[in-house]
Amino acid sequence: MEDLSEKEEQARLAEARILVVDDHVHARRLLRLQLRKYVAVQEAGSFDEALALCEEQMPDVALIDIHLGEARTGVDLLQALRALPGGQRLRAIACTAYAVPGSRERFLEAGFDEYLAKPIHTDQLLRVLQRVLDPSYRPDRTRLGLPEWELKLPPQPETITAVMELLSRDEEEIELKQLIELLHEDPITAAWVLRHVNSAYYALPHKVTTIERAVTMLGFLPVGNLVLTEVVTNAFEQVTTPEARHIHKHIMQVSLSTALFARELAALVEQISPEQAFTAGVLHQLGRLVFLSSAPERYISLWKTNLQGGSQWLQAPSPDDEVRTFGLNYAQLGADIARDWGMPELLIEAIRFHLDPRWATGRGRLLALLVRAGRTLALQFGCSGEVLAQLSPEELPPPVRGVLRELAEATRVSVQRFWRHVLSRSQAIQELACSYRQ
Repeated sequence: MEDLSEKEEQARLAEARILVVDDHVHARRLLRLQLRKYVAVQEAGSFDEALALCEEQMPDVALIDIHLGEARTGVDLLQALRALPGGQRLRAIACTAYAVPGSRERFLEAGFDEYLAKPIHTDQLLRVLQRVLDPSYRPDRTRLGLPEWELKLPPQPETITAVMELLSRDEEEIELKQLIELLHEDPITAAWVLRHVNSAYYALPHKVTTIERAVTMLGFLPVGNLVLTEVVTNAFEQVTTPEARHIHKHIMQVSLSTALFARELAALVEQISPEQAFTAGVLHQLGRLVFLSSAPERYISLWKTNLQGGSQWLQAPSPDDEVRTFGLNYAQLGADIARDWGMPELLIEAIRFHLDPRWATGRGRLLALLVRAGRTLALQFGCSGEVLAQLSPEELPPPVRGVLRELAEATRVSVQRFWRHVLSRSQAIQELACSYRQ
């Protein structure tokens, strides 16, 4: 490609005609806002609207959502556009929230020039647009050079199926007998649940020795979520090396801590129940567990070890590192697994978009934001041992202050109120999360 200066690339982008095709108005608006400093865009919400706009004037670039919410897909639209005058010159970029290994190759073979997996970050979007607008650009329709890896999904454990079915029911339809029978068949999980029910986090006045009593004291959903946590752990615990076991433990500690913080934040929010937030928090790193169990050596190589103050800390790979290695990141993979396992769409959306909740819609956006906030608190404070009571809202680390501000704007609950509530529960959360698998 030509060695263009940054100003020349910006000028080329500013003069381009860009069309965004997506049936979700929120997704179209977000792309428009991401590009508003650089270029004006046209929008189309359907196959027919996009076709009509392109018949009138063919754009230079079309960002096309693959799932248009109708019988015809983004691939069908691309074929129709290619048949129009000027359609062969169109630079078409496939966009989808449902990425799986091989997605990019599949869409390039279908005739797209580039591929972007949602959520789409602004710098990534700009790089792709500048690349396709270069006159010398030619799409690479050969293999992209990603290492071969086999996605070894374990079959959905029967216990997960049963627990998710119970957790998805309305309260009046819940049958305690089914949960008790399920745990009688899994005494190890039952023992783990009772140990955590008796932790300082739940602050029960007397020791609980039976699942029946635990449900009476806490309610069905909190106990059911503890069961889900242990079942998910066991489903992916068949790792053999010390490094893999260490990473597995870290993933589950962060997931549990995220779930506990998200539950406390959701207690102040009307639209999402605390137990929905806990479930999403527990499952938000499902994709990382699959990477670890499917390609342990390759995934372990992406993790880094940091030494701070004499303590050893694990640093997880960035989502970009995962994409470069596997073709998708853990949030994308986790959402696809959750969908294959028949989990509710609200939960799938939270798993998929917790890295960037702006791409989620409706209640899914709020749940994703709660998971993002819970995760930020977990990574900052989960097992750090830091005494949070010494921190005022003004003294919070920028990432924590930022996510609490986003949550406050979405819910009209003040940052100060969120932080006061987190402080009141932080020590018990830290103790429970850090004791996981001790």
